[in-house]
Parts: sequence; C-alpha cells; structure tokens
Amino acid sequence: MILNEITEQVKYNCNVSDANYWGYFSMCNLLLKLRELYFHENSMNHASRPEKNEVAEWISVRENLW
Repeated sequence: MILNEITEQVKYNCNVSDANYWGYFSMCNLLLKLRELYFHENSMNHASRPEKNEVAEWISVRENLW
C-alpha cells in the first residue's frame, strides 16, 4: 500500500518536473525524448513499432497533463 503511494507521488513529481523543463529542448530533441519516455512507460523495446496514432494520443494526454 505504501509503495503504491510512493510510486504515484514520484510519477506526479516527474510530471511536474517535465512540465517545467521540457521547453528547453528543440522540437526534434523533444520528440525523441518523448519517444523514449513512451517506450519506457509502456515497457516496450526499441525494436517495437507502435502505431503513430497511439503515440500521438499519448503525447496529447501528456501535454494536457502538463
């Protein structure tokens, strides 16, 4: 129970940090970093080929969160 609370707080803190600092990247670097984050959050390896629509939706959700 405590571990879940800690995990959620860490995720929240990371989202706050992302919202504050992602603007320091160029558009290309931002998209590459978002791609890395997408793969990490979805436990995917880099050989995976996610659907563009899935990634675009994930980015939209992330932007709204920020």
